[in-house]
Amino acid sequence: MRDDSLLYSGLTSASAQKVKERREAKTDEKTRKRSELLPANEVVFKEIAKEKAMLGQTLLDIVDESTPDEQVTEKLIAVRIYAKWLGEFETRLKNVLRTKVGNE
Repeated sequence: MRDDSLLYSGLTSASAQKVKERREAKTDEKTRKRSELLPANEVVFKEIAKEKAMLGQTLLDIVDESTPDEQVTEKLIAVRIYAKWLGEFETRLKNVLRTKVGNE
């Protein structure tokens, strides 16, 4: 005789409804949090753009003529790492603050 008991998850239509309600509540909470952050998003992205624009000047400020080539290379690598982090941070913020056109 075949045992199909592993195929049944134990979900009934009543418990599936609870899952759907929890999912909707979680979506509503994300939407509420996003809407709280939206007024500040222009300011935040302007500041990130300013910081990106100042990266070249930052390198010039931390390096002078007497700086050995090794240290210049290390500082350049550090500025590149910071620029990469700044870009990734901006992407994460855009993902958090994005609005879904069809759902609202």
